[in-house]
Amino acid sequence: RKKLALNWDMTTIVMKKAIDQYIMDANKEIFEMGVGHTAIIAQYIKKFYPTNTVSGCDIYDEFVENALYNAAINNLDINIRRSDLYENVEGHFDYLLFNPPYMPLQEEEIEFPISGYSGSDGMDATRSFLSQSKIYLKDNGMIFLGINCYYVPYNKQVSVIKSYGYSIKEVISRKFNTSKVFV
Repeated sequence: RKKLALNWDMTTIVMKKAIDQYIMDANKEIFEMGVGHTAIIAQYIKKFYPTNTVSGCDIYDEFVENALYNAAINNLDINIRRSDLYENVEGHFDYLLFNPPYMPLQEEEIEFPISGYSGSDGMDATRSFLSQSKIYLKDNGMIFLGINCYYVPYNKQVSVIKSYGYSIKEVISRKFNTSKVFV
């Protein structure tokens, strides 16, 4: 079932590459921030790396309900809750994944604006996420942050990430795709 026309974007493709490179079937705790209306990344992880505990959240009740429905029909045990970033999240995680909204704010009305738009420079959600994430990471935990450089310049992304005291281990990309995943 879908709530929006799209199930994934170009950043999702690069996020899958990062997951395949770093996440193994190793009993890890993985949290996806902003699962969206299908929880496609959380479902991918649970399907292909099933020993991991996968959970996530989204700000929209409709997205949470739909994501839970999709996980259930795929027989995947994923804990998904409604939360505005970490508002209703407890625990510590080996991996935090986020494909945040990154488009600069537009004047047009859309049904689920927080799913796409993120302030005048497209980085408000990323800043909020990074400012709160350290206390949810286990020792040696990692963040996968996926952003499309078409909307937010690469140097701006690096600057924001570093301004919150994070180091960048690797930047994952794919040919002919402007999205990047910062690990």
